[in-house]
Amino acid sequence: MHWNLQMSTDQDSFNATVFPASIKATMSAADANSSDLYKVTVDHLRVLPGFNVRIKDAAYDAHIRQLADSIKASGFFTHRPIAGYAAVEGDRNVIYVTDGHCRLEAAKLAISEGAPIERLPVVMAAKGTSTEDLTYELLTTNIGKSLSPLEEAIAIKRLIRYGHEPKDIASRLGCTVSKIEDRLLFISMPKTVLDMVNDGKVSYTNAIALYRQHGPLVEKKLLDLTAEREAQISAEPGKKMSKRVMPAQ
Repeated sequence: MHWNLQMSTDQDSFNATVFPASIKATMSAADANSSDLYKVTVDHLRVLPGFNVRIKDAAYDAHIRQLADSIKASGFFTHRPIAGYAAVEGDRNVIYVTDGHCRLEAAKLAISEGAPIERLPVVMAAKGTSTEDLTYELLTTNIGKSLSPLEEAIAIKRLIRYGHEPKDIASRLGCTVSKIEDRLLFISMPKTVLDMVNDGKVSYTNAIALYRQHGPLVEKKLLDLTAEREAQISAEPGKKMSKRVMPAQ
């Protein structure tokens, strides 16, 4: 089956080649302390551009703010370490963050506001871990804010580009093939539709239902339904109405 994967974002176009390095040498270069976890200075943790599938919107900013306030009040929890990957970048050994991007950003915000944090707990990826493995982990190891359907779709599309079939992705993630296919269908929709879902103006489920009903006309249909809903809300300001677009019957 051919997937019309038309959406393009920084995360969506991620296709970096990462060269693995010795964990021991990388930790030595980062002056990291080791016990059960490595304790790494914050400035030695790097973010690989485009790898993280998080969409940075108002909800993301609020999440970072909440995490930063928690870190300032209670410190950085060692049972929620950042996951890292030892890599070679030019002539340097670096640590790329592969899980915990939000916690790292929140820690940096907390530090900028006076939190006395110098090192963060880091657990390193095992030898032999590939960027494909790390992409699967984006979808399976998240223990904080759940990925949105769009964020999941970006990661799944990346796996499709790596040559993985929907049935193989579903098997590894422990979900149905139809879920994978729906995510791929979703990310092929016009950006206007993706933005409407991400902004909460229409649910992911309704967007899929309307696409199956109207095909390429889904964007126009959603815009028309949104205009109708806003007109109803304006006409009856005292009446409680869902702000989300409902699929046509």
